[in-house]
Parts: sequence; structure tokens; C-alpha cells
Amino acid sequence: MAETVEAEGPDTVWKIRPGRGRKRSITDETVRAIVKDTLENKPEGATHWSLRTMAKRHGVSRSTVQRVWKSYGLKPHRTKTTARSVQFSVAGNRQTLD
Repeated sequence: MAETVEAEGPDTVWKIRPGRGRKRSITDETVRAIVKDTLENKPEGATHWSLRTMAKRHGVSRSTVQRVWKSYGLKPHRTKTTARSVQFSVAGNRQTLD
């Protein structure tokens, strides 16, 4: 760090270098599949998806499903108010799931 400050100046102390931080453990395709299933399908013998059934179907944790639902504002237990046109944004690209 001291070498960087000497070489590039004191303003570099607060810059975050690319590639830092935790890498994503869930792919964009998995996120799309969870959102699409939530909006378009129902589990057999049930009226709506639960965290557990969706997680089991896609091989992810319940927490992952919960984060995906929260980030897209999905509430499958409120079937009358589930939005049909979710704007899907990954890496700056916007796509509609309709």
C-alpha cells in the first residue's frame, strides 16, 4: 500500500481496484429461471411457490430465492398482485420477461 501511495499519490488510498470483493455464486440464467418460474408457473398441488419449493427446484438455498424475490419485488403468496412485466436487469442490460 505504501508503494502505491508513493507511486500514484494519496488519492489512490480510497479507490477500489477491479476484481475486489466476493464473486457471484448464482448465474444470471438461474436468476432468470427463478423469476420466470415465479411469474409463469405454479408448483404441482399448490397455489403459489414457497421459498423451499423454489429453492429445491433450482438447486439453490432458500436465502438465495428470498434475495432474488426481494430484489425484483416478487411476492408469490400475493397472487392477485404479482407483477407480470418485471424489468430484468443483469450487468446493465434490461430485458422484459413477458
